[in-house]
Amino acid sequence: GKRRLTCPLLRNEPRSSTHNLLENLSEHLTNMTYIRPANNFTFREVNGAAPMGRLQRDYFGEISPVSSFARVLYRHGLTMGTAALMLILLSKNPQVLLTVLEDFSANPSLYILGFFATLAFFYFVLVRKRLSLNPIQGLWIVYLLYISIVEEIAFRLLLPIALESSVGFIYAIVLSNLVFALLHYITLRWKWQNCLFVFFGGIGLSRLLENSGDLTLVILVHFVATFLNTPSQPVVSLKPT
Repeated sequence: GKRRLTCPLLRNEPRSSTHNLLENLSEHLTNMTYIRPANNFTFREVNGAAPMGRLQRDYFGEISPVSSFARVLYRHGLTMGTAALMLILLSKNPQVLLTVLEDFSANPSLYILGFFATLAFFYFVLVRKRLSLNPIQGLWIVYLLYISIVEEIAFRLLLPIALESSVGFIYAIVLSNLVFALLHYITLRWKWQNCLFVFFGGIGLSRLLENSGDLTLVILVHFVATFLNTPSQPVVSLKPT
């Protein structure tokens, strides 16, 4: 005999309409990355994994995704800040930090003007992208400045200096930026392709510091690049891939 539809919601629907409804529902659920219930995360899987977007590796149920500002702060921000602090404390030549800040000390107004011009550019980008302009967004910008400062101090200045006497200048630069990229892979769960860009970007910043001797300039370049890559904090909500 004929198969009967047992679902009361579908029993009275024409076949074509029902088919389209199920297709749309299936597509919507497939595109859904995660939801946030009351106090916990529930990740929806697609082919055995929850897609985490452009930067992060897909979530397979092992290490929790970096899906909030707080997670970025304590996993990446704290790690990089600790690395910079330890390298400062262990540095055999702490005066080198003052040396690479001489240009800023000689003409601070120029750098302050450049900083505010950078913030104006950020505002323009945020408005253009229709991103929220709220206190949390402001804190995210502060965080990006902080991370630009500590990462440049640690991985473009102090770690290469610490390694140079053992492995030479070139290898010191390469190893420092390799560690820099590896930490992004671990703390932020970035895809290896993105970490490769981090490595080569770090090499470029190392070259800029070597040529200019101006740490403040390198920090500003890093600040802009980091903002363009991640202009707003992670959003914990229903999110299509």
